[in-house]
Amino acid sequence: RWLRTTWSGVRIPPDAPTLKTRLLGGFLLSGLCTSLQQASVFMPIIKVTSLPFENQDSAAWPVQVCEHFARSTEIPLKHVSVAWQLLPGGHYAYAGVKAQYQPQDSHPIIAEIMLPDFYALDRVEKIINAAVEAISFASRMPKTNIFVQVNRARSGAVYDEGRIVRW
Repeated sequence: RWLRTTWSGVRIPPDAPTLKTRLLGGFLLSGLCTSLQQASVFMPIIKVTSLPFENQDSAAWPVQVCEHFARSTEIPLKHVSVAWQLLPGGHYAYAGVKAQYQPQDSHPIIAEIMLPDFYALDRVEKIINAAVEAISFASRMPKTNIFVQVNRARSGAVYDEGRIVRW
């Protein structure tokens, strides 16, 4: 999801295209808690992948992550989106070992945050920490068992609303 707003002091020219909410990467959407509106800076998309949790209902977690992340980063909730993909039990091997359910001490939850490439490193680090806190809060998973990777998109490397997006 790419969004335009005045966040972090970065501005997009007024003639830049308005972008719609999109889920990138074909991830299974367990929940989506946003409806992006017109703005001037692009916001992150958080995609989380884990095994199912034994005796826990994870259906509310995408919304909980959205809310916690929005509070932590002071990004308005309407601009935050999360997709949580549950892998079938036995379809995730870590150190050569499969698991049916999400363990607390192995098979880390994997999260990907997509950001435009204009964010400063200190802001990226704050976004990563906020995402880890939010995922840990929602899933009750120790932060030490969450892996986060940031993918930084370049201007001209994003397709949305029928055109290549530039910032």
